[in-house]
Amino acid sequence: MPPLARKLVVPAVIVVALGIFVAAGFLAADPDEPLVTSRAVEQLIPARGAEVLRQDVVGVDLAPGWTGRLRIDGVFVPPEQLEQDNGLNQLLFKPGEGKVIEELSPQQNCAELVYWQVAESADQAEPPLRWCFRVS
Repeated sequence: MPPLARKLVVPAVIVVALGIFVAAGFLAADPDEPLVTSRAVEQLIPARGAEVLRQDVVGVDLAPGWTGRLRIDGVFVPPEQLEQDNGLNQLLFKPGEGKVIEELSPQQNCAELVYWQVAESADQAEPPLRWCFRVS
């Protein structure tokens, strides 16, 4: 192989390898999983697929200017039972005695967030975001 061809092959192989690496990252990503840079949801609590205890907190960390309602295993959590931290813009629910959910079921549980911009109404909500986690 001529020296010039050898000099071109190495950079070409590196570019192809980087392309494959980037493509694999996109293919492995879950399109429903919000990223820190997502429009409204900064973090799911617990994370998708995590294992938690029956009394652990379930909720979301929203970007500024967003609000929503939380549903856990099909049960809407009343706003008065949410621990709302408006400074951090989090909607959190901790199961407990006298609440709509006293403890999480020892199995897979799923939460759903219906969310919208504060300046709009709930009628203009984004499509619900759903995630599941395991309870031990």
